[in-house]
Amino acid sequence: MPNPPAIVSFHALAGRRASSLLTAMICIVVVAMSLACLLRRVSSRSMSAHRSSAWAEALTTAEAAADMTTADLSALLPEVRLNQQTGTGSGVSQLPSAVVAALGVTSSGLSLAQGNTVTYTPAPLTHGGEGAGRQDATVSIEVVLLSQLLNGGLLSVQGVTGVLADPLTALNGSDLQLIRLRARGSVGVPGLNRADPDKLDGALRRQNLVWDRTAGGRVA
Repeated sequence: MPNPPAIVSFHALAGRRASSLLTAMICIVVVAMSLACLLRRVSSRSMSAHRSSAWAEALTTAEAAADMTTADLSALLPEVRLNQQTGTGSGVSQLPSAVVAALGVTSSGLSLAQGNTVTYTPAPLTHGGEGAGRQDATVSIEVVLLSQLLNGGLLSVQGVTGVLADPLTALNGSDLQLIRLRARGSVGVPGLNRADPDKLDGALRRQNLVWDRTAGGRVA
């Protein structure tokens, strides 16, 4: 006699299917969470690298602004602006007329009074590719006396020989006006306007704790 057909319980089959589906869903969730953590970690490191690049771009922006301002100031001086042999101009200043007027440029040079500061904003620098596409800078121009630098310890002549060992005596009792430039470069920082949990990002932002919520006051 032929064997009777096997009878499979519908409830048992449905239970096995439900168990397989639940196992598959758990695996998908675990894989998705692992990929999300990996993506977050990689994205965080990539953003920290871009922000580190922004710090470097800000520094080079400030240095470029100081160099351009130095060239523009030099072009204003008579001994640099005119070639003594040919009588032709050897430098062209890009400083705005308002800045030139504030500097007090005369035939003998700059007559900016000590204690006064002139602020100059060069044209923004732009570039393509990675990092910030625009860099802005601000340069402050001020006059500092040589005696002030020597007496304040900002300039040391220790170990220097010759005339520079005692520059004030070499000037026959007079003083020397020096021009000091201070440049600040700024670039846009990519990403959100909040710190990333990555410690490197916190170090790049140079965060300082200024308010203690538990104590309800500023940190000393």
